[in-house]
Amino acid sequence: MKRRLIVLLLLCLGACERHAAPTEASVPVEDTSADSAGNVASTNNAIKLTVSPSRMTQCDPAVEAVVQWDASAIPAITTIEIWAGDGSDFKLFAAGGVEGEAKTGPWTRPGSRFRVIEPSSKRVLAELRVAGPQC
Repeated sequence: MKRRLIVLLLLCLGACERHAAPTEASVPVEDTSADSAGNVASTNNAIKLTVSPSRMTQCDPAVEAVVQWDASAIPAITTIEIWAGDGSDFKLFAAGGVEGEAKTGPWTRPGSRFRVIEPSSKRVLAELRVAGPQC
């Protein structure tokens, strides 16, 4: 219960902040490709998943990032989870409504991945990888 309250609080706080427009991923789930900014994304066309900054140009220390999502175009989905990881190990980052945003701690770096998960089926609906050199 305490964990859910913390996640809800983080979602509410994150929604109050405005940041520069992030790069958006929007390609079919089955297709993994790189966009012009170098983001590697696998996303359902009905779901928007963005991370800002979406690209890092050098092996700087990890940074805070803003993750935004919008799955409101899929009527059957009422809640989602955002999982973050490095590709092999994912942890729950945020959970809540079909639209929202949350700020990471200073741990986002090139190769960081964010997944939109449908909680009841645990199905991956979208994924985005922060682009940049692997450090």
